[in-house]
Amino acid sequence: MSADPGLRAVIQSFLAMCGPVSAEDVALWEAALAACDCTAGEAVKAFGGYLAMTGARPAPITIVTFIHAERGAGSMRAIALRVATRRGLTLEALWGTCRDAALVDARAEVAGRMRAAGYDVARIARFLRRDRSTVSHLLQRGAQDLTGPSADREVVRCG
Repeated sequence: MSADPGLRAVIQSFLAMCGPVSAEDVALWEAALAACDCTAGEAVKAFGGYLAMTGARPAPITIVTFIHAERGAGSMRAIALRVATRRGLTLEALWGTCRDAALVDARAEVAGRMRAAGYDVARIARFLRRDRSTVSHLLQRGAQDLTGPSADREVVRCG
């Protein structure tokens, strides 16, 4: 049972917005969110943010990841996790060597958000496991719309 009595109601409301609700779904979500000591307020914020960005029903772990990222909102890891989660990526993919357009765009967004949070280029480069000049180039792309892969670039498939 969750520590926050309003959590079950939030879960039921959220799931109802996304489709049919079963008792098993509610129990699964409640267990996942209670395990991270999630409050009803955190759940509402995470659910609302996710729905606004994607319009889709996430897995419980996605919302738990959002909540953890919000708790450490200013950390480099939290910034990267928010971007990666929203784009359906992992931190390992952001750190990897693949140059797929979607990954490059995600790295550019992460770098831009980190720079806006006050981190310097060298520190961002170390976090992303990139050269400083690569991060500078990613930051120069900041004027572009970074909400998705650029249509005019070749998509390089990895792995």
